[in-house]
Amino acid sequence: MSALAVLLSEAEAALLQQDLGRAATLYARASELDEAAPLPSLGAARVALMLGRPAEALVLVERVLSRHEGLVQALTLRGAIEEAVDDPAEARRWYERAVRADRGYGPARLNLARTLSALQRWPEAVKEFRAGLALWPGQHDAVPMFAVALMRAGQSAEAIRVLTGLLENEPEHVDALVTLADALVENDQPALAQEVLSNACARLPNRAVFFARRASLALRLGNLPLARTAVDQQLRLTPDDAEACLFAASLAMSALDFDDAERRVQAALKAAPYSWRPHYLLGMIYEALRLRTPAMVAYRTAIAYGTDRWEPRNNLAVLLLELKTESAAKEARALLERALALKPPREALDLRYNLALAFWQLGDRVASERTARTVAQSGASLPVVETAKRFLTNFTRQSRT
Repeated sequence: MSALAVLLSEAEAALLQQDLGRAATLYARASELDEAAPLPSLGAARVALMLGRPAEALVLVERVLSRHEGLVQALTLRGAIEEAVDDPAEARRWYERAVRADRGYGPARLNLARTLSALQRWPEAVKEFRAGLALWPGQHDAVPMFAVALMRAGQSAEAIRVLTGLLENEPEHVDALVTLADALVENDQPALAQEVLSNACARLPNRAVFFARRASLALRLGNLPLARTAVDQQLRLTPDDAEACLFAASLAMSALDFDDAERRVQAALKAAPYSWRPHYLLGMIYEALRLRTPAMVAYRTAIAYGTDRWEPRNNLAVLLLELKTESAAKEARALLERALALKPPREALDLRYNLALAFWQLGDRVASERTARTVAQSGASLPVVETAKRFLTNFTRQSRT
């Protein structure tokens, strides 16, 4: 074995051990031995990418491509750099070039599959995952991603078979267990999914993700006590997880346990004091307790932190409309018009109905009727639609008298 080959072999071993400093040193020494050889530069680029320095990696890879434009390893790494800077479309272009250069190079096929998944091109991703895993066996971490692509392509039964096969060889593969539960739910087997998660929680009790999934699935199945127990177990492992705290607060609200809900929100605020959602949920708790002033303060804080969120604006507007004063109605109208400008989902018809009420309180009957009619004629199967229809009926009666 040549001195260059020895250095490259040692560098690869250092990479596997996550010893990036030693790997960088070895690749540099290899490059000194043969400046024209592409692999030392590509190895140094991989180290730079792993250290979060894509610009440095780009210089090294472009240098190699200027001399070896069709080198599949360089083309593949060029795609990885684009992934690192969050440009999946450009990454896909480079990976496709790599595949054209060598269709038998497994890493390029798997990387292309992953990028196609990011672009939600599921059938194409499935095809590339199949090819990549066949060419590069033993890539267990790619199997759950393959399963997700299968599910999104409407092939959840095959996703289950693929994941089961992996778990037979690696029964404690975390991503495979989580994805299997998701696949079972997709395949209308939620009870079996819950069993998978229950077993995973027992076998790997220090993995918060299993308790998180178990809580979400329990809620979906209507088992609120189990959902609350599972999220409590999750929070014992990750007490500073703001999202888990907020989920626990939502569950407590569903159980009408407002003291616990407030305690959970306060924990979320410690973890994420500048997030809009804890303040928004706190407002909902105070509103449920008929504490209008604290609720309004919480919603105003949520608006200050969530400048692009329509939800706290809508809730604050509702409380303002309850005051039935001209100044409050004017503020409510402004809040609701701003909320609509933030382009909420089409089903957020409550916004438009509340705006109709604001127009009504301000004496603008034409705008009120027009806005309420857009809700009533939306065709949506929501209670607010029937409410808007009753509002218009009463509006018509008052106009006749």
